[in-house]
Amino acid sequence: QHADKNMPFPEDAGRPQQAEGSDAGIEGGLETDPSKVHAGDMFAAKLSTFFHDRWSIPTVISNADASHLCVVYQINVSPRMVIWHVRVEPIKKSGNDLFDDSARSMLQKLLDDRTELPEPPPEVADNFKGRTVNLTLTGDMHGDGSRCR
Repeated sequence: QHADKNMPFPEDAGRPQQAEGSDAGIEGGLETDPSKVHAGDMFAAKLSTFFHDRWSIPTVISNADASHLCVVYQINVSPRMVIWHVRVEPIKKSGNDLFDDSARSMLQKLLDDRTELPEPPPEVADNFKGRTVNLTLTGDMHGDGSRCR
């Protein structure tokens, strides 16, 4: 029996696939339990702050321009909440290579330093621990991806 070549990780065959996630929440998410939605929103805000505190957006990009930029990188998170892989190319580019490269450099440094990410609340831990996550990084310090072009 051959694994489905369309699956990103054939060894995961038969296991449920992770929905796309981001530090700004899951767009079109299906979660309806208010406690989980709230926990997810709170954790998304915490993650957004965590990444922004470690990210130096190039000074040649004005704050006004940066606030409209967002880039999506795919990362693999270990069960201990440490990044163990960053996909080289963004899933969605911002249109500004300097911005995208600075975001990737920040993620690569977190990987190289084995920096632990914030611990998610138990209700949403399964969405992050040991998962592949599509992480939306915005130039808006408040992590408002809705303003992205």
